[in-house]
Amino acid sequence: KSTHQGQGDVNKYKCKIIRLERNSGVATARNVGARNAKTDFLVFIDSDILVHNDTISRMVKTYKLNPQMKIIGAVNSGKYISKNFGEKFLASKILYDYKWKNKDKCRKFSSFQSECCFIEKRIFNEVGGFDIIYKKAGVEEYEFGDRLIKKGYMNYICKDILYDNPYNILSERAYKLFRRTSIYVPLFLKKRRFESDGGTGTAFEAFMALFSFFGFVTLPLGLVEYKLYII
Repeated sequence: KSTHQGQGDVNKYKCKIIRLERNSGVATARNVGARNAKTDFLVFIDSDILVHNDTISRMVKTYKLNPQMKIIGAVNSGKYISKNFGEKFLASKILYDYKWKNKDKCRKFSSFQSECCFIEKRIFNEVGGFDIIYKKAGVEEYEFGDRLIKKGYMNYICKDILYDNPYNILSERAYKLFRRTSIYVPLFLKKRRFESDGGTGTAFEAFMALFSFFGFVTLPLGLVEYKLYII
């Protein structure tokens, strides 16, 4: 993140800082970082999350113990960074969205967990990296995850690999989701199928969105006649 305070924090560590001439979007920035990486593995971490002390070490351990898992994503811990209701609500909802089954430690996921994810560099290069048409964060991870699956790779998320996320207030989150939906819908129409292992574009989520919409638009009927609302 190109803030003065952020650069000051980064400069305390032995790392290479790459400065882009202009803000070309999150996809471009990630691709540049991946292109300049000298290792065989990449870990993407968004600027607005807090990784735990063992987040990356757990990714490496999981990778070594499970050779078939080439892409390993962390998940939201559900921890509240602040006291406001909006953040508590969003953290709880997103934690629920993972829909873990009993005894699940890791599970398949339709999307690439771009906010905090480990991937072999050769796979990232083979698939072609993020699509640079996506300037702002959001949706690029679904499109990239879809291409990974088409190439025969699977995205995984693991229950014990965690990060914390300080979410926005509800109004800001609603605007962000509205913007992302306007981008996601064309991608969905292009794929012409629901996600089977994700928490965003599944058939269940589509049904709940439709149910919520009709519930909202029919709410005024209850002010006229409660029997109409029941119907």
